[in-house]
Amino acid sequence: MNDSSRTDHDLLIEISTTLKRAVQDIRDLKDGLDSRVGLLEENKVDKKEVEEILITLRGSDGESGLIKRVQEAKDNIEGLKGTIFKIYTPTLTAVIGFIVYLLINHILGK
Repeated sequence: MNDSSRTDHDLLIEISTTLKRAVQDIRDLKDGLDSRVGLLEENKVDKKEVEEILITLRGSDGESGLIKRVQEAKDNIEGLKGTIFKIYTPTLTAVIGFIVYLLINHILGK
C-alpha cells in the first residue's frame, strides 16, 4: 500500500471512531435527560395542589389564610412594641433618677 491509501484508511478509522464516540455521548446525554425529566414528572405540582396551597395561604374566604394571620401577628407585635416602650421608658427613667439621687446623697454625705 502507498502512503496516500494508508493515510486515507487511517483517516476513515479515525472518523469512524469519532462518530462512534459521538453517538455514545448522545446516548448518554439522552439517558441523563430522560432520567431528569422523569424526576421532574414525579415531583411536579398539579393545578389542584396549587389551588390547595393558595387556599391555605389566602384562606377560602380570602380573610382566614396564613397571609392574613401573619399580617395580624405582625400588627400585634408592632402594638406590643409601642406598649413596651410606653411602660419601659418611664420605669427606666425612674430607676435612673433614683440611682442618681442615691449617688448624690452618698457623695454629699447625707
